[in-house]
This record gives sequence, structure tokens and C-alpha cells, in this order.
Amino acid sequence: MSSTTKLKTRTTRKDANEKNENKISSHSRLFLVLFTFRVSSAFHNLIHDCDETFQTIEPVHFLLCDIGLQSWELSGKYKLRSYLYVLLHAWIGLPVRFLLGCGGGKEVAFYAIRVLLAILSARGDCFLVEECLKIEPKIGATVLLVLSFATGAYVSSTAMLPNSFAMMCVTRAVASSIEYANFRATRDEFGECIAKEEVKKKKKKEKVSDDEEEDGDDVVVEETLVIESRAMERACMWCVVGVLLGWPFAGVACVPIGALSMWMVSAWRTAKAIVLPTVVLFCLSTLCDTFF
Repeated sequence: MSSTTKLKTRTTRKDANEKNENKISSHSRLFLVLFTFRVSSAFHNLIHDCDETFQTIEPVHFLLCDIGLQSWELSGKYKLRSYLYVLLHAWIGLPVRFLLGCGGGKEVAFYAIRVLLAILSARGDCFLVEECLKIEPKIGATVLLVLSFATGAYVSSTAMLPNSFAMMCVTRAVASSIEYANFRATRDEFGECIAKEEVKKKKKKEKVSDDEEEDGDDVVVEETLVIESRAMERACMWCVVGVLLGWPFAGVACVPIGALSMWMVSAWRTAKAIVLPTVVLFCLSTLCDTFF
């Protein structure tokens, strides 16, 4: 089948608007449920690991207030971790630093960073739940239940740790992989519909039914473009970001995603999706570490 196909369906403008509104409201409800638990973690979660203090919080405090400690991994002698990850957190607290200073602004900056992490975590989890709902509503409901009440998700979602950042990236990668699988299933279904539609057009011309004329709604023809999805490339990109900026050992969870991409898409597209973000992150990391 061609990478680009068209599907024409006849529907009323009212039905189309209601469909879009239901999709938006469903996404908003899922995000609100997950964000409620994540923002609770932002304000009530403890600092469970000393690595969170010396790998992120203290270096961020140094960048904002010119005083702070750092772990040996960030030191110029060993250079095991990049300051690029620390800078991503420091930019969040920078506006608070200018508005409130280093006195009372430190606590506000700390919770501002945590709230943003809560938003990013909730967005990624919401994406995963939505794709699971497309497979089977019971599967999506189970995933939503687990992500909402799991202790590990509550603790790690707002922790300023590289492995927590890697967790968010892997979640996005898994969701994108499921999105591509759903796309393949939908594309096959659209292909069958297109074939049936072409047969119908040969037999008789399409016309508006009497019931639609009585309703008085505007009848429109929708054209759905089914193109080759880039979801697997996005999955590989998220894996690269999680491994290089976050936790290198997260690469173990990314190997199956890369293998799946090579099997379902192609080795060439998978290689491009891995090499390009790797080069970009390497350049940015080198630039940041030159000054720190």
C-alpha cells in the first residue's frame, strides 16, 4: 500500500464538531486525573536520595545563587555527567531568582521545578493511557489506575534525578511505539474502507439521504490523509534523550524499542532517528561543559 492514502466519509458538520470536542475533553480529563497525583507529589514528596541533592539541587543552587556543592560525577576531573541536565532545571528557577532573589526565592524555585516535572510526567503518562485506550478500554483503564496510585510513580515523577528524567523519556518512547502500532492497525482498516468506497462509487453516485435533509445540518465530505507515521522515530528520539541526558542504564529498556523500529519501519529511518539527536545533544553537552 502507498504511504499516502485518502479516505472520504460523509458526515454532518455538527457530528464532526462533537467528535473533536469529545476528544479534547477526554484528553483533559485524563491529564487532570494524573496531574492531581503528580502535583501532590510535587508538594509532599520527600528527597529520598542523596544523589538528588548533590547531582541536581546543589548544582542548580550554584547556578542560581553562586554557591553550592556538586557530586564527583559533575566535577571537571571525572566528567561523568553533563551540566546540560542541570541547566534544564536551572532555567525554570531563573525567573524566580530574578523576581524574589536568593532569599525567599529558593523555596519557590524548588517547588516551581517540581511542579513543571509534575506537568511533564502527567503529559507523558496521559499520552500512554490514551494509546492504551485505543487498543482496549480495559487496558487503558488499568494503566491509568496503576499510574495514578503506584508508589513508584508517585515518588519518582517529581524527583530531580537523572533516572526519573529517563523514566519520563522511556514512557514517551513506549507510548509512541504503541501509537505506531495503532496507526498500522488503523491504516489497514482505512485501506479496506477505501476499497469498499471505490466499489460503491462505481455502482452509483453518492447522495444525501432524506433523513439528513430533514435535519437541516450542513453535510460535509471529510478527507482523512493517512500518511506514514513518524511515531517510531519519535520513540527512538526519546530513547536517545533519556539515555544521554538522563540515566545511561535506561538504554537496556530502549533496546527493544530500537529493534521494534528496525523491524516495523526500517534500519535506515531508525539510524537517522538515533544519530541526529545524538549529534545535537553531544554538541549541546560539549558547549555547556566547556563553561562549567
